[in-house]
Amino acid sequence: MYDLSLVLLLLASLGEARWNHGGNSSLSMDEPSTSRSILVLKDARTGSTWFCLEMNERGQHIQQESLLNWDEGLDMLKIRKDEHLSRSSRAAWVEQSLLRPMPKNPYAIQASCAPPANAVLENGRHLSEKMGNVDAVKKEVCDSLEEVGICAPPYTSNACADLHGCFQQDTLQRTCYHKDQASALHGLSFSYAELFGEDAKLRIEPDLLQNHAELLKTTVKKVRDQGVNTKVLVQARTNIVRWTISKMVHSVRVNGRSSHRFTVHDDDTITIDEPEMLFEANAARVTQLITMGMRVDPNMKVMFYEDIARNITKSLAGVMEFCELPASSLRAAKTNTEKENCQSQHEKMPKDYIRNFDEVLEKMKDYPCIHRQL
Repeated sequence: MYDLSLVLLLLASLGEARWNHGGNSSLSMDEPSTSRSILVLKDARTGSTWFCLEMNERGQHIQQESLLNWDEGLDMLKIRKDEHLSRSSRAAWVEQSLLRPMPKNPYAIQASCAPPANAVLENGRHLSEKMGNVDAVKKEVCDSLEEVGICAPPYTSNACADLHGCFQQDTLQRTCYHKDQASALHGLSFSYAELFGEDAKLRIEPDLLQNHAELLKTTVKKVRDQGVNTKVLVQARTNIVRWTISKMVHSVRVNGRSSHRFTVHDDDTITIDEPEMLFEANAARVTQLITMGMRVDPNMKVMFYEDIARNITKSLAGVMEFCELPASSLRAAKTNTEKENCQSQHEKMPKDYIRNFDEVLEKMKDYPCIHRQL
């Protein structure tokens, strides 16, 4: 059991320590690559998609949700999963993604450029129909696929490079983010609870998380030993109540999950049956996430969703400074990504979302920090 007061005290203290910051389309690995990379550990509803998209729109190369749903994507493309989903292969993907710009996942290039004839998306559309209109640079990269082959473990071949940012945000993206210049910073983002070949029943087990932290620590050291200045960033949220509400709605609407602890209604309001256990469980996840980041690198930094929402430009500049790069390396954003990628984060007052608010408030009176957030 985690002490909620200690968890929230930790978040508050971290919150005080905020950032101090005011081509050629060949896939050849011989081309210059960046010497700075970043490993981003996150949890759901912490603004990671928004963060990655903003970085990519501004000329950097951050692979969004880079370890997510490989099994589904490999099934879609009729690719054998065993060699990709093993512990060694997943670790190799993280290592190579910290060494050079890579796609979102090992099959993103194939899905975009040369999908099997029988590959079909969940909604019944063929991949070829989805990817029929891509920009000129991406088409040239796709045309070179026959020369470089298919991306496969240990992911060191030219077939796994994404030097122009054509595949790092979405598996089926249609454009390239830094086609005219090399990115100053590259790296990848994924959930701290992602598996490395283990049974899904073991997810977020403390011993497994500690094991993964040691694996990532070793991987980061290997990358640094090869001359790449690699940093570790953790993305979390300071407001446990709003984050819990957002996660509840997200889990039902997006992932189709249900729980005996809460009910999500058609209007996205919520009835919470076991608030003590629910809020404590999410506070524990914040503790796990931050602890894991510290185990991977004691000098890691924490970025809070709330700070991103206040000032995305300042937050991104802080990341660049953390990575020892000038903020001027970020080009101006071409589009406003906030509306699309930061919506439904449930930032109104909790009573606007919780149907049985008075009951929940009464049950949480012995948890002063959560009670105050309510």
